[in-house]
Amino acid sequence: MHAFDPWTPLEETLRTLDGFVRAGKIRYYGLSNFTGWQLTKAVHLARALSVAAPVTLQPQYSLLVREIEWEIVPAALDARLGLLPWSPSAAATCPGSTGATSGRPGHRLGEDPDRGMEAWDRRGTDRTWDVIDAVQKVAEDRGVSMAEVALAWVTDRPAVTSTILGARTLEQLDVNLRAAGLHLSETETAALDAASDPAPLTTPTASSARTSAAAASPAGSRRRLSPPALLPRCCLAAPLSCRAAVSLRRRPPDPEAGGHAMPYYW
Repeated sequence: MHAFDPWTPLEETLRTLDGFVRAGKIRYYGLSNFTGWQLTKAVHLARALSVAAPVTLQPQYSLLVREIEWEIVPAALDARLGLLPWSPSAAATCPGSTGATSGRPGHRLGEDPDRGMEAWDRRGTDRTWDVIDAVQKVAEDRGVSMAEVALAWVTDRPAVTSTILGARTLEQLDVNLRAAGLHLSETETAALDAASDPAPLTTPTASSARTSAAAASPAGSRRRLSPPALLPRCCLAAPLSCRAAVSLRRRPPDPEAGGHAMPYYW
């Protein structure tokens, strides 16, 4: 499900998806762009109805977009769902991913630098440059590309079992795939965490959310993951119809640590 549907009863949606599973039309299903409460509601309602529950959530997650750590990541850990982030290298914002910081023509943002959440005027903040500087330092110290560092940071986050790559060329794909064997040190991770830290949380609810996210921080329950197997990213509702994207898949996290075993449908 690409997004939460406020107009269709959730029970109807879950029963329909369960019917697809029982009929053998799909093996598993996942959700995308759900908020924390929407995710929790879907999981617990599916369990109450004794129907097939979602096994993965596909959120936007990167060094520049970390707000999901406040509620969505803790909700996924609690429900034992694996996270499958999209735009893990922040699209064209991170040099060496699918574009460049200048938004030059011929690249993702170069075609429309003012579009939506990825608009350069929105992303070109002091925080963004702090992140770029931190990523560049780690990349230079390691002798790898900035895209590899950005992807390695995301892929080793709590609950993340795979990341979606959006390479536009074979060269970009090759660079992105090299991130599979890169694991950052605690010092490197801490430096990236500090540079990319979202705006301070001051309300009681926000502080509670940050505490929950911190409990699943890399210094806590994170588990090192094994090298991935390259699998095509396929449409859940039509498994034989593959799109022009790939998923960097790694070993599922330990269920005892709150992860969910990812099925082989990507």
